[in-house]
Amino acid sequence: MRVLTLNVNGIRSALKKGLAQWLETLNADLILLQEIRASSDSWNELSLLPAYHRIFNYAVQPGYSGVGILSRYPLQEVLLAHPCLSLHNEGRFIQARIGRMQIINLYCPSGSSSPERQLVKLQYLKELNEFGKTLSEHVLIAGDMNIAHTIDDIKNWKQNFYAPGCTPEERTWFTDFLKTYQLVDTFRVLHPEAKDVYTWWSNRGQAFAKNVGWRIDYQLTSQALAPLIKKAWVERDPKLSDHAGYLIDIDYQPDLPALTC
Repeated sequence: MRVLTLNVNGIRSALKKGLAQWLETLNADLILLQEIRASSDSWNELSLLPAYHRIFNYAVQPGYSGVGILSRYPLQEVLLAHPCLSLHNEGRFIQARIGRMQIINLYCPSGSSSPERQLVKLQYLKELNEFGKTLSEHVLIAGDMNIAHTIDDIKNWKQNFYAPGCTPEERTWFTDFLKTYQLVDTFRVLHPEAKDVYTWWSNRGQAFAKNVGWRIDYQLTSQALAPLIKKAWVERDPKLSDHAGYLIDIDYQPDLPALTC
């Protein structure tokens, strides 16, 4: 199974840059998108892989947040909100099941817009600790976590040491979350020593061209699935967003009918 996570930074903008054509060639079985920034009546959902199964969770505020899943496999037990988590109106969460695998598409708050918003983010992380108690033995959590977990996941960590997304509190939370719920960072499973691999770049100062970035987009799996991860990589091209797509190939085949397109 090939899995993609991508923050599109506006689905309509990404479509103009070739998102639909890229997805056609990518041959992913499961696609998790964040920051849709649209509503169901502002774009054609079937413009992306029309034969795939799909579910979207849009924010109430127009042009803000929103997440979506496209899948070759039927999506079962779909949840667009969870009692452990707040921010239901912001479209930050989808949970579904594909066979035995629990799928979670997550778009954590950034916290960068104001000190008040950073407090909202920290509260959301606390809620994720409670949510973690509900995870199944076979789980995939993918999305934009808005945290650079270690100093190897951000180019200029010293300058950003107290910036939202790089604070000691957030990075410690990430370490504890993985340990407590026996999760692994799929990229680090295969590339434990990798440096200068990022998934987001500022639009300022030629950050993308100079590769001055942050790795804040993840696919986390339960340890039971870790041995099945065969490949993990970042796709910088085509540049569809200020984020890059992060993909894994995992040797997992659900006992469900799959689309052949």
